[in-house]
Amino acid sequence: MPVIQVQALPQPEGTSIPRALHALCHVVAGAMNVDPAHVWATWHTLDAGCYVEGGEHAAVRTQPRGTHPPIARLSAFAGRDSRTIEAALTAAADSLIESLGLEAGNAFVTYDELASGRVHTGGRVRKSDPS
Repeated sequence: MPVIQVQALPQPEGTSIPRALHALCHVVAGAMNVDPAHVWATWHTLDAGCYVEGGEHAAVRTQPRGTHPPIARLSAFAGRDSRTIEAALTAAADSLIESLGLEAGNAFVTYDELASGRVHTGGRVRKSDPS
């Protein structure tokens, strides 16, 4: 039950957010060895001008290719080994970069482990990863 939440600036015309989310779910599912139907992804577009990268970069209105990376948060049940987590993080970042036409390295992804008994889904509190 990995969940991916993406926040990013408005994308250039022609960018398909649904296609990007679909690809993101599939690559993360592959990296984590779970059914893609069990991977969920959401997208939140940040208001233009509401994302500032410190230093010399001013607030921008649309997604630049090389700065202001999309910020993604990947949450999944605890218990996966570090290689699986690293693979999922890399797959998610690479997928966003490819789908959004960004420069290499221009994605920010974090991984949060969800403790057993701390997630309610499917009508009950989950005690372990159902995938």
